[in-house]
Amino acid sequence: MQNPSLWRTWNSVAFPQAAGLNRQLNTADMIRLIIRDEAVHGYYIGYKFQRDLERLSETERQEIKDFAFDLLLKLYDNEAK
Repeated sequence: MQNPSLWRTWNSVAFPQAAGLNRQLNTADMIRLIIRDEAVHGYYIGYKFQRDLERLSETERQEIKDFAFDLLLKLYDNEAK
């Protein structure tokens, strides 16, 4: 026969820990879904940008490219500080 007090002690330790693990798994699933959703948004916006970029003249494309690289370097310098 099992010791009832030992069983109560085991349940008070094991079940909250198991519940915490279950929450972590659900959180990991939610994070995975969010990342997948954001990847789809990024792909779609990139596709739209490429289509719009094709309509611009070579001068306008170069201006956008220069702006993007300038912004990228400023952001990098800001993070490197």
